[in-house]
Order: sequence, then C-alpha cells, then structure tokens
Amino acid sequence: MASNLMQANPIDSQRPLQFSTNWYLFRGMAFGMQQPTIRGELCIGRSLGGQLSRLESIISSHINEQAPIIDDHDEYQRFAQLVVFWIGALQRQCGIPVSERNLCLPEARASGSSDQRYLVFDVIMPYLHEAAVAIAMRWMTTLFRLAADTQAKGAPGTETDELADRVVLDRIYQDLKAYGEEGINTYHIMQAANRLDIPLFRLGDRMFMLGTGQYACRMDSTLTDQTSPLGIHIARNKMRTARFLNTMGLPGARHSRVTSREEALGAARRIGYPVVIKPADQQRGKGVCADIRDEQTLTEAFDAARQYSENILVEKWVDGFTHRLTVFQGQVIRITKRVAGGVVGDGTGTVSDLIKRWQEQEDNRDRARRLGRFLLELDTEARGLLRQHGIDEQHVPAAGEYIRLRRRDNINAGGHNEYLSVADAHEDNLRLAVAIARLLRLDFAGVDLIIGQINQSWLATEALVCEVNAQPQMGTRNNESIYQEVLTGLMGDRCRIPACLVIGYTDSENTRRTVSSLLEGGSYNGLSLATGLKVDGHLVTKGFSDSFLAARALLQRVDVRAAICCMSPDDVVRFGLPLDRWDRIEIVVADKARQSEAGVFAEVRSIVQEHGDRQSRGGEEVSCTV
Repeated sequence: MASNLMQANPIDSQRPLQFSTNWYLFRGMAFGMQQPTIRGELCIGRSLGGQLSRLESIISSHINEQAPIIDDHDEYQRFAQLVVFWIGALQRQCGIPVSERNLCLPEARASGSSDQRYLVFDVIMPYLHEAAVAIAMRWMTTLFRLAADTQAKGAPGTETDELADRVVLDRIYQDLKAYGEEGINTYHIMQAANRLDIPLFRLGDRMFMLGTGQYACRMDSTLTDQTSPLGIHIARNKMRTARFLNTMGLPGARHSRVTSREEALGAARRIGYPVVIKPADQQRGKGVCADIRDEQTLTEAFDAARQYSENILVEKWVDGFTHRLTVFQGQVIRITKRVAGGVVGDGTGTVSDLIKRWQEQEDNRDRARRLGRFLLELDTEARGLLRQHGIDEQHVPAAGEYIRLRRRDNINAGGHNEYLSVADAHEDNLRLAVAIARLLRLDFAGVDLIIGQINQSWLATEALVCEVNAQPQMGTRNNESIYQEVLTGLMGDRCRIPACLVIGYTDSENTRRTVSSLLEGGSYNGLSLATGLKVDGHLVTKGFSDSFLAARALLQRVDVRAAICCMSPDDVVRFGLPLDRWDRIEIVVADKARQSEAGVFAEVRSIVQEHGDRQSRGGEEVSCTV
C-alpha cells in the first residue's frame, strides 16, 4: 500500500538530501527483513561531492550507535547506506526497537533535470510506526540542511543561530521519542529477539509474543504467561508482601496502615523513629519519604504520599542502601545498589560547592533543561537532611564522604545506580532472593534488600526486604547483553515450529494438490486459509479479511506444532510475508496462468527471494530454506 510518508515537495535543488513522497509499506516482512518492511527512494544531490565526509562526521556526532563498516569506493553509495542506517539508529536511540538490518540497492539512477543533479537510491528498511519513520526522516533532512548550510557559509553561525538549530532538532527528537516503548524492558527484549532470530508478534500496548506455535511465550515487559497471578497479586502490594514475608520467617517490613496525619503520628510513636512514609500500592519510589525523625517532616511526608494513594504505610526505617537483586528462573543474575541523590566530598569543597559542580555536569544540565529544574538542589529537603545530621551547606566533607540530600533513592529524584558483581554478594542474601521468588512462583523477580553492605549476611545484621517487584527492569543500554542471556534461557533451544508457506490461488487445482500433499505426510497439524484456520483437521475459526491475517493467527496458536500458511499472490504483494523465515516456501503457478498474473508472480518472487533459495520441480516453482 502506497503511503505519503513525507509531506514534501517534488525534488528540489535547494534540498540536498530528501526522500521521495511515495513509499510502499508492507504489513509484514519482505526482501529479507525481520520486521514490517518499507520501501522507497532516497535522493542525494550531486553538488555535495567533496562535502560528504565532513557531513558524515557531523551527523554521526548526534547518533549514539556505532555505524557499520561500509567498504564502498563510491562515496555517494556509501553515504546513502549510512543515511539508511542513521534513520534506524535514530529510532532505536528514541526507544523504538527496529531491526538493524536494512538495504540500499546499489543501482543508483540520476534525476532532477537536464543536468541530472540528483542520484536516487532504492532503499528498504524495517519499521514499527509509519509516523516514526517520517519524523526520523524529517530530523535527518533538517540536520543535513543545517550542516550543509554551515559548510556553504564556510564558518559556523552565531551562538544564537546554533541554539535555534538545536531547539529545532530537539523538538523533532521529542516528537520521535513519543513513539518509543513505554519501558526499557520491552525495547531491549524486542531488540534481543531481533538479534537472536526469535520471531516476534506485537499483541498491543506492551504485550508481545516470542516464538511461534507450541514454542511461543507471551510477555508483558518481564511478566510471562508462566508467572503466577497470585504471586503478582502479593508483590504489587507492600502490605501483602510484608505480611507474606513475615509469615515465612523472612525479613519483611514492620509497618502500620494509616488514613490521617494523626494516625501517622501515632504509628510513628509506636514503631519508633526514624520511620518511612510510603504508599502501599505504588512503585518506582512514588510518594516515598525515608529517614523521618520528627513530626513536622512526618506530616509533610504524609500529605505528599496522599497525592499518589489512599493506602499509606508508616514503616520502621532501616539504615543502609537498597540493593535490587534480580532473579530469573531461580538464579540471581544482577545486583544494583541504589544511591540516593547526594554529593561525595573531595576534602576541599563545601556541600554547596559540590552541588554547584554536580549541576555543571553536561548530563545534569541537559536533564534540567528538559525538566525545568535540577534534580539536586540546595532546597528545603536537602537543608532538612543536612540539619538532621548536624551540618549545613558550608560543611566540607572528607574525601570520599557521601552526604545524602534526598529522602528517596530513585534516579528521578537525583539518585544513581551502582552495578555490583553477583560474586561479591553474601550467599545468604542470594539464597534469600531466590527463595522469595520461588515462594511467590515468579520466574522474574526484583527483590529489594535494604542492608549496609551486600557482602554482609542478612541473618547477621539489620536488614529488610522492602519490596518485591514481579515485573523488574532487567538492565540498561549499558548491559544489553543480559537480555539476550535471559531470552536464551527463557526460550530454550527451540523457538520456531516448522512452517511452510504456500503461495497460490486457492481456486487452482495445483494449489489444492500441493496443500493436500503436504498434509498427507502428517507432519503439519495447522493450516491457514483466508476462509478459516484448521488444527488437527478441524475448522477452529471463522474467516479472515485476508490470508495474511489468517497466517499470523495460525502462527500464534500454541496448539500448532507445525504450520502450513496458504496465501494468495495478491496478498503477498499487498502485505508481505507473515513470518521472517520459513522452512519451506512453495510458489504454485496455475496450469494456465493468465497473462495478468505473470506480473504478480514476478513481484512475489522479488519479495520472497531473500527468504529462501528457489528451485524448480515438475512445472511448479518451489522455494526452500532449511
């Protein structure tokens, strides 16, 4: 289906890099792509000869991902390949998990006018959101134009011009980020699936399915279809979690549920200061205030927590750091130490000096510009903690001394994470985390253990499990490999059922004979047709609007151990393929193919050619991959 991705004018000599207005988007895979496929034209002005190397350097400085090594002596062909890479890398940078695979066909053609001022390249890319591709193209052409303008002027613009340019690019970038995955887990799991060649189906929102047929696993972030619903029910409420842990003789929290300031004050007196205020049913530190030692701070914290929930807990505070022990299938695979927002002394600077230095760091300035404030400031909360410890902003901490300035330890409150080696943790703490996950029957679990040092045993010192997360974040961009390790363990050795694609008209005797022959062998128990799905010889659904949707539905059924997906050639041309890789592809030509069908079958061959090596057999065409 053609789509006007770029609301742009026809080729224009004032725009040295541009994309054609008409692109063809497939609902499925084509030309060897792992994801839905888009095909169109990229135009590069011939006038850029000699400038491309410098422009490449400028654009690369905005892209976090390392460009692939491209060995091409033609500078325009090489640059075109880089542009296609940058379009995908920019989307990935914004949390959109598109595959790294793309194609820039080597046969360029001239276009523009009598002087043939443009080279036009056919490009093929994966996509997840049509609008996101258009925005990435707009960002690319905008940056390219700004960089080319600077090159033409021979000198950089004024500081005001550069700021205006950055604002324009930032605005486009934020538009693109709106299409990113909601959670870090979902993005990285999908990318890991792409790299591990695991079939992936989107099920809506954050839900997706890995694998096909009987080997499929449905997930919502790190929740799987094997996770205990009762375990999730307990873990998502801090009161239930604490009661469960204490009943089992494990270090659950001591707390009281309160509904008013007066009840909160009474609970704090009974429990004994210092205490923590927190909502019972929120995560990511929402409404949490720790190390409370006086009534005024307690009432203020209660009011803040009530903004997030009616279920408020007053809990005994335990001195130490929160250590997230991430458990997967009975093994701790990652330990993260959360450090609340604060500063570390150097022996010379005051607390005030150290805060200013923190604010001058580029990352913190960029975040402050986006949020409209610094996450770490000498505000009421920071001054209160300083007074609590008998110091003020003029105190000079010793070298290496940590001064806490925030009452909760989340990143969005100015904190940071430190990644610790699992080998350095005390065995008792590892056994504790694994036991909790097993008792709750969670295949993934994030166990938050508050303890001074992770190499101390929780049995020998004051410690507390303050939370169990049934849907924990597994990693970050800095340790993406953990997702591949997890998916390898989750999916095992097999993630694909045998799958055969039959492309032919269902009213053709050749097509019916081919399907019957495949079914007679007994290897396949699932068949998709636009008229409905059959499993183990029984019709199990009604009809579909097209054979592509029927095939996708069959591949997602867990009662299918081997599938035959029958598609019409017209649907293949319109929608692409429902799966990225096939054990067998049969292209079945009718006995007396009409002349009008010849073009359709030629297009079919170009779409499937990267998915298998075609062979000939008795007048029918067969495409097989093993």
